[in-house]
Amino acid sequence: MQVVERLSSLPDANRPFHLAVGVFDGVHLGHREVFASAKNAAATHGGSPVIVTFDPHPAQVLRPEAAPPLLMTAEQKPRRITALGFPQTLVLPFDQRLRQKSAREFWNDLAGEERLVGSISVGTDWRFGQDRQGDITLLKEMGKTEGFHAFGVPALEWEGKTISSSGIR
Repeated sequence: MQVVERLSSLPDANRPFHLAVGVFDGVHLGHREVFASAKNAAATHGGSPVIVTFDPHPAQVLRPEAAPPLLMTAEQKPRRITALGFPQTLVLPFDQRLRQKSAREFWNDLAGEERLVGSISVGTDWRFGQDRQGDITLLKEMGKTEGFHAFGVPALEWEGKTISSSGIR
């Protein structure tokens, strides 16, 4: 298991990186669909899938009084992800500095100067950047100009209900 805080810290031989990005609390079936999208992109286009997650859970910084109980600890999450066949996990510290970045600033920091990203997979409802200004539409627009693919993975349903960490709690 390799857990890092910057894409540039990962081995050169496995580039480009195909990212699955999200909080992934619980690593449930819905999250696994996002992981599978990154793995499929890596198999199709070459490179390595990398899971990108956050610690602490963003709600603990944004709304600490209303933060949900976690389904797993920060130590358990990378181990569970590795057990699913993803040896590389990028854990971004979610703090006030990250919270205040615009969507484009967040993307620029994540991709790095080297632009190491071949694709990014996220849930269709995933938002990023200050005031949640970034979404899959913005990622697709940036992908066209910057040369990466962006995939929005729809939520899974089971027995008519969306599979989500909130629902599991």
